[in-house]
Amino acid sequence: MSFQSLTKYIKLLENDSFGEWQSGEEKDGVMTIPYVSYTETVMEFIHELHDFAKKNSQYDMHNYQDVLDKRGIKDGKDIQECDIDNVDAQIVLCMMMKVVRSDRFVEGTLIHYLQDGSFSKWLKRLKEIDTADAKEKIDKVIKEVWLNEICHEYGVGNLIREASLQCSLYHHLRNRLEAVLKENNLYLYPEFYFKDLKYRADLAIIEMDFTKDVNHLKDCVEDVVAIIELKYAGGDSDTISNYIKTDMPKIKEYIKNLNYDCQYYFGVIYENECEWLHWFDKRQTNNWANGYLTELNAGYINEEMIFEVNSCNNMNSQHEKCKCKIMF
Repeated sequence: MSFQSLTKYIKLLENDSFGEWQSGEEKDGVMTIPYVSYTETVMEFIHELHDFAKKNSQYDMHNYQDVLDKRGIKDGKDIQECDIDNVDAQIVLCMMMKVVRSDRFVEGTLIHYLQDGSFSKWLKRLKEIDTADAKEKIDKVIKEVWLNEICHEYGVGNLIREASLQCSLYHHLRNRLEAVLKENNLYLYPEFYFKDLKYRADLAIIEMDFTKDVNHLKDCVEDVVAIIELKYAGGDSDTISNYIKTDMPKIKEYIKNLNYDCQYYFGVIYENECEWLHWFDKRQTNNWANGYLTELNAGYINEEMIFEVNSCNNMNSQHEKCKCKIMF
């Protein structure tokens, strides 16, 4: 589920005046009470909210008060005091619908909640939920692609060097994630450059806002949801091992310095006999890497090429492996 039809109004409403009160007047003996004349943006948002409720009956927005009553949210005071960081999408949507509907009976209710920033908080919470859901789906696909498509590509001889691994992973992720990327304004970029750190990520999944009035695509970046670093090498010399390890401190720098709630993936094909396949130790995965890092490993164990997922990001499968069928 994507809330993009609603969350697109975050910036639109931040730059909007919402509306203004019109004073009551008497005409032909009839007194018109004061009312709020809402802006076009607000009216469009209200229409979008009702349309969303119609198309997504699972959120039960038409019975918003029953839903809110079950969570102890009965009046405006409860809405104001609600811990928005710990409620699900249904509660957020029902609170928005309650305010919009209440405005029909108590003029000015809607503009009050717009002006005090409540709608901004609610929409940002939906955005957080959307992003978390997208990350979960992306994580699942990355792990599956490594164990299935990349394992197969290696087995049939399609992967020779690091560049071919990068191209293959890009291809399969684009195909498998097309719907998720489209729903969330996400784009998959190879060799994405992080100017502040002076690093290039082999692959990065970025949220873009193309409505920005800028000259360069790089200035449209809104968020980074995944970074993938890749290494492909063979041989048992210290030089080869050290080459693979060069990206390990790079990932630590990403986690420490990038202002994004991002997932990081370290993909390594090591064409050598190994005792184990992972590169990060428990000290690292239990500390700074915990909740962020997934290793995508491949190497020879007892003369069999094994593809393996070792994850400490608390998403989907944490450890899986498969044998690679070599066909060349």
